Amino acid sequence: TGADCSGGVVGLLRHAGVVSNRFDLSADGFAGSSSYRHISRAELLPGDLLHKPGHIGLYAGGGCGVEWMGGAYGCQLTNVDARRGWDFVKHRTSKPGAWTTFLHPTYY
Repeated sequence: TGADCSGGVVGLLRHAGVVSNRFDLSADGFAGSSSYRHISRAELLPGDLLHKPGHIGLYAGGGCGVEWMGGAYGCQLTNVDARRGWDFVKHRTSKPGAWTTFLHPTYY
């Protein structure tokens, strides 16, 4: 997809017109920003963010997240509670670990 995790999320937010074209944050920048409220897993709504140190994704709803997992993985729809990603280079599934933080943007 030509994007890393934060680039994918930032690109979607820009495309939707939710943020300005100059908006940019790293994965950990989202978690540390005052523009995002930390919420529990039970409070997740579509459009909220999924975070773990060094990685960010977008909650799609129905227990699924959208995440850009790197060059060998591209953009994938994953299960929030049991993350697995398909490695297109090694032709195998990986288990990248659980999300640790859930974030709700304060601007929508």
